[in-house]
Amino acid sequence: GILQYMSRTGLRSHDIGSCGLHVHVNRTSLSPMKWIFVDWFVNRHKDFWVAVARREDSYYAMYTDFDYQLKVCNNKLKDVCGQPRDKFVAVNFCHDNTVEFRIFKGSLRYETFIGTLELVHGLVKWAEQIKIHDVLLNGALPLFIDFVKTHDYPAGVEYLKYRNLI
Repeated sequence: GILQYMSRTGLRSHDIGSCGLHVHVNRTSLSPMKWIFVDWFVNRHKDFWVAVARREDSYYAMYTDFDYQLKVCNNKLKDVCGQPRDKFVAVNFCHDNTVEFRIFKGSLRYETFIGTLELVHGLVKWAEQIKIHDVLLNGALPLFIDFVKTHDYPAGVEYLKYRNLI
């Protein structure tokens, strides 16, 4: 495939500076409140996402330390519904039509690339149907991992196993 060709011809996608794999999702995939939930989830479970993404918290994709204050929520609402303040965050709301996940290290390894895409897709589909009641009772991360394992995300599951996250 194209990734193998790129690798064979000497192209690289990691360890070359600030290059990363940025995944864009249609903004209309979720309501603004669900996007805030996704942003909260990614930032709240930073250690998990850093392990998945193979990319540390950096200037180009900063994670937010949530302190659950109303001010943070109001700013996130402005980011999602109004004019975002910063594009260099883990979940970027600066684009008009998409939400950008900036956390992933680049890869020409097919399994990593497809696993990454499936995990982002799974996150959006999970957020679409999750109820806050379930998150409060069971915790968000176990519910997300269970969702990925029980739905059609074989490359995502294999990637989480490969990274020793399940």
